[in-house]
Amino acid sequence: MSDSIIRIAIVGEGITDCGTNVPGVGLSEGPVEMYIRKIATDCEIEFQLFTRSQLKNDNSVRLQRKSLLGLSGSEIQAVKLAAIAGKQGFDIAAFFCDCDNPGNGHNTEERAIRRSFERLYEEIQNALEKGIMDKDTKPLVIIPIKMIESWIMSDPDSFRIVFGRKGKADFPDYPELDWGDLRDPKSNFPKCRLNRIMEVFDAASSPETYYDIAENSNIDELCRKCPIGFGQFHKDLSLIIKAMNQDC
Repeated sequence: MSDSIIRIAIVGEGITDCGTNVPGVGLSEGPVEMYIRKIATDCEIEFQLFTRSQLKNDNSVRLQRKSLLGLSGSEIQAVKLAAIAGKQGFDIAAFFCDCDNPGNGHNTEERAIRRSFERLYEEIQNALEKGIMDKDTKPLVIIPIKMIESWIMSDPDSFRIVFGRKGKADFPDYPELDWGDLRDPKSNFPKCRLNRIMEVFDAASSPETYYDIAENSNIDELCRKCPIGFGQFHKDLSLIIKAMNQDC
């Protein structure tokens, strides 16, 4: 680990969560990187984003086939990310994925949602631990319930800061409990509700907007509104930073 910089290898699901690699420029960070910076506020952090296709095609590490038996696609990618991160000396291997499984229709019940989250969290955590080749590399599981939009709309004040005015938008009290039909713009599917909120502020959902909202969000408010997914992410990252015993 560097004496002054925490190096994080990270993979997401798309441009709206973990940003994108811009040719000739570098990483254009997404809201997830911003949340990490806000939690590890006193630390200097350097990210390297790996895409899912990069992990699939990367041959820099060799994984024993038997170690991958029975694993899902996300678990295999988590193993590979961790192996690459460990081999290249990253301090943290961070894996982001949504927890948007309908849960057999129980997708608005907190107990069922928590069970679904805990199952996915354990699968990804075990996969990261299996792949890490350097014991100094720490695994970090990042799972929003149900998706990044749930975190984005957790702090109404961040919208007022970003867009410069108040708006009577239908913000959810507990975004993790939201669900609905993606095809119905009036439903409480997270993307649909967020689109309606954006309309109140004469704005539109975009990677840049998500980043700006994340930058101005209150972390304590996200922990309160999204205690299962964001709360676990906040706890894990805080413990990792503390365990590093690093004066950033």
